[in-house]
Amino acid sequence: MTLTVRKIHAATVIAVALSACASTPPPRDDLDRARTAIEQAAPARGYDEYLLAQGRLRQAEAAFGERKYALASELAFESELAAKLAEARARAAARRAEVEARMAENAALRAQLLGREGRR
Repeated sequence: MTLTVRKIHAATVIAVALSACASTPPPRDDLDRARTAIEQAAPARGYDEYLLAQGRLRQAEAAFGERKYALASELAFESELAAKLAEARARAAARRAEVEARMAENAALRAQLLGREGRR
């Protein structure tokens, strides 16, 4: 090997080693997204997923405080997903109740209409 090839090889090894030692950047944006998702899911407070989202966010904040950024990022992501799921379940339940109310209203109107036809 020539001296130039050795230098290139050494520089590559050093660069790879340094990149492996580089720390994960603090996941501030991940934590902010999780907090926002939890705020938006406030109507879903009674759902298990909402409680899970809050718990994962607390764990993520603790990991962030301990500078375990990769773990904090993962937990924040889980928190965000759980909050969004809770929000979706709450919306679905509200729509389901709306449909049931309309069905009951339609049944009452149908019964009223049929009752009038029977009197003629």
